[in-house]
Amino acid sequence: MQPAEPPPNAFDKVWRERLNLAAKVLRDVQDAWLRSSLPFPSQNLAAVLFHIFAAGKAPPTELWRRSTTEWFSSVSDAESECARLYPAAVPATCGVVAARACAIFDSTAESWEKVSPLQPSCEVVVRQVFDLLVAYRLAHA
Repeated sequence: MQPAEPPPNAFDKVWRERLNLAAKVLRDVQDAWLRSSLPFPSQNLAAVLFHIFAAGKAPPTELWRRSTTEWFSSVSDAESECARLYPAAVPATCGVVAARACAIFDSTAESWEKVSPLQPSCEVVVRQVFDLLVAYRLAHA
């Protein structure tokens, strides 16, 4: 017996809102960072995005209203938040994924600082992180 194929709009139902929320949070972090002289908060941002992707049925309005400070204070470290995506994951895998997500953010911040704050877009960056999670089987597209 073959497993049933997901309905064609399953991705939209499961992930679209989370991807949009993650992009909004990244834009908020980008805006605050560009106005500061602080290093880009890659570790904190990775933890927040992993938390968003792992979120079950949290009230969407509450999540969309959170400030960057509220997001950063509501999560633990990136590896722990990554483990929430798939509790049976090998801890070393979460460490690798967290490091790679931070590398994506570091590269993005460098591009925003040296080239343009519009390149790459927040949506593209969020999708890169999501694709990383899919590649490591911590999320399913």
